Amino acid sequence: NYLAYDGIISNKQIANSKLATYLLSEEKKLDEKMAAAEEKYAAKFVLMNKAIAEMNSLKEYLDNQLKNLPFTANNN
Repeated sequence: NYLAYDGIISNKQIANSKLATYLLSEEKKLDEKMAAAEEKYAAKFVLMNKAIAEMNSLKEYLDNQLKNLPFTANNN
C-alpha cells in the first residue's frame, strides 16, 4: 500500500514535487517584484537627491545675497 505505484509515498513525492515547483515560481515572481520596487525607489531617491542639491544651491545663493545687502549687521 505504501510502496505501490499509486501508493502513499509515491503520491506524497508527486505532491511535494508540485509544491516545490509552485514555490519556486512564486519565489521568482517575488524576486521580480522586489527588483521592480528597488528600481522604483532608487529612481525616486535620485530625484530627491537632485531636488535637495538644487535647494541647497538656492539657499547658498540667497544667503550670499542677503549678506551683501546694504545696512546689514555684517557690513557696518
